[in-house]
Amino acid sequence: MNTAIQEFDESCWRIACEGAVDRAVSGSGCAETVFNRNLHAEIERLLQDVPSTHHDVAREFARTYGYMSPAELESEGQWNSDHGYCSHGLDPECCPVGCGDIGG
Repeated sequence: MNTAIQEFDESCWRIACEGAVDRAVSGSGCAETVFNRNLHAEIERLLQDVPSTHHDVAREFARTYGYMSPAELESEGQWNSDHGYCSHGLDPECCPVGCGDIGG
């Protein structure tokens, strides 16, 4: 969405969310945690073109596409850490970013 939306338009937001999902997937390396962060960032970026009065309904609608709140992302990160996964949600020894290489 390149122009500001004056009123919340669910059909336009659906299209925007679908595009956000496509971009989030393409940069995720098939890691769910990375996808979740990417999608969150994409939705927040898109919200810059949506009047703030519509942000709550837009975020709630985006949840149907997997959007997570900052608190949910934090909880996911804590779960990963507590269960031995790296910050990308992967086994550190298999992380393509090199998390298992740290200190090695």
